[in-house]
Amino acid sequence: MANTAPNPAPTTGDASKGTLIGKVVVEPAKVITGQSVFVQVCKHLGDAVDKVRRKENKTLKAAGDDRLAGTRYDWLKNPASMEPKDRQEFAELRNSELKTARAWALKETAMRLYEDDRRGSIFDGGTTGPCGVACSP
Repeated sequence: MANTAPNPAPTTGDASKGTLIGKVVVEPAKVITGQSVFVQVCKHLGDAVDKVRRKENKTLKAAGDDRLAGTRYDWLKNPASMEPKDRQEFAELRNSELKTARAWALKETAMRLYEDDRRGSIFDGGTTGPCGVACSP
């Protein structure tokens, strides 16, 4: 009996512009190094927090709760650069049981881990431990 298996999808195109495989265009991987990696990580984390905030805000507004209304940029700012009154209000939101507060805490943890890694730890010849605490190697 003859082989009746379908032929694989044809591959065409230039890898530098993306490759057409069947009906899907596969883009080439972008190489990101140094500071731009940190910027990309920050952007994705900030976008994730905002996505959670928008969804939760809709749910809360439907229940008559406006706690998250007008707080979009508060979740992106450094609390240390806020006015004392704004910092106190943000601290109340941050310490609440909101999903947005949890997403923000995860974002901050990821950023601290990344910053600690950039400073260097005793595990890779630096002088700080995994939490940024000064150590002697």
